[in-house]
Amino acid sequence: MILTSGNPIRVDVLYDSTALTFTENLTDLVTLATYANTFTVPALSGILGGNLAYVGFTGATGGAQSFQTVGSFRYNDDAQQG
Repeated sequence: MILTSGNPIRVDVLYDSTALTFTENLTDLVTLATYANTFTVPALSGILGGNLAYVGFTGATGGAQSFQTVGSFRYNDDAQQG
């Protein structure tokens, strides 16, 4: 997958507090090329000092200029689902 293609990229992330993993899945919406990676992470509640956190975005290319656009955002907290 070439992130510099200028194509829209769908990014799905999942934090599993039981398995202590963070998974990222990227899909180029034009070519349908994909990239996936899973990281083992410590319990975020221990790092954050509780069960409250903020969700946000950041992005960079390492160049003098970079442009990222968030076209849509959806947050799903499965722990809160009935």
